[in-house]
Amino acid sequence: MPQHRTTIRSLILTAAVLPLALSAACGSRANTGTSTTSAPSHAAQASPVIVGGQCPASATDPAVVKLRAGPAEVALPANFHAIAAVRCVTEQRMVPGHGQWQFAEAQRADSNLAGFLTALKLRSQTPPGGSRISCTAIGLALPPFALVDASGTVVRPRLPHDACGIPLPRVLTTLAALPWRTETTEKLNQLQTQPEIDTGCPPAYKDMFEFPVSGTPVPSGLVRGPSNPEPNTVCAYPVVPTPGTVTETSAQEQAGGEFEVVAHVVG
Repeated sequence: MPQHRTTIRSLILTAAVLPLALSAACGSRANTGTSTTSAPSHAAQASPVIVGGQCPASATDPAVVKLRAGPAEVALPANFHAIAAVRCVTEQRMVPGHGQWQFAEAQRADSNLAGFLTALKLRSQTPPGGSRISCTAIGLALPPFALVDASGTVVRPRLPHDACGIPLPRVLTTLAALPWRTETTEKLNQLQTQPEIDTGCPPAYKDMFEFPVSGTPVPSGLVRGPSNPEPNTVCAYPVVPTPGTVTETSAQEQAGGEFEVVAHVVG
């Protein structure tokens, strides 16, 4: 069955690039004196970068299997000669007739690594000794990735970063530009059913508590509506309290349900 892809991989990469201008700005605020740099083997520090992808459990590429195990991030050894890169991304796709689903993909790039490997040799930036800098409160989600050599050894390299811990723009750009090809795709979970998409009804309903309103209600006879009202959509959610677990009063307070049916009311 053909699938219409609505990928969040580009969104992840966009999220990775957009904060760069902000992080560059925070780095410039740190330049109150002569800036200093350090080699990529800098001391460990709190990083705003988090892993933003999941490896498919069904992947058979040995390098992806090792990446799924979560190897530690290390400085790239000088004698390590990478011949390929692997990564895992999470995507959202519309499956015709079956709603929106989340998929995990294992990808591999076997060529054109030179630009990225050169970027990995850039020096990380650090603030001047003893100075305090202001950084934006952001988080950056990157797909897990690793480099592979001819022997099958997998290394998850530490990325050169700016003074705020954000990977340098050149590193992110060259990483995204690698000729990635998908090896394994695995369906994870459904995000929206087809009826939810077709009707616009949310997947579940929760009865919220009431807010008391002061003043005098306006009689319904004085309320004027549009002369040609648009049809109203009514989403139905069956509520079935679990017997013996809540009282009648608390059941009303906790009422909720899953989307079941929709109706259109005119007039």
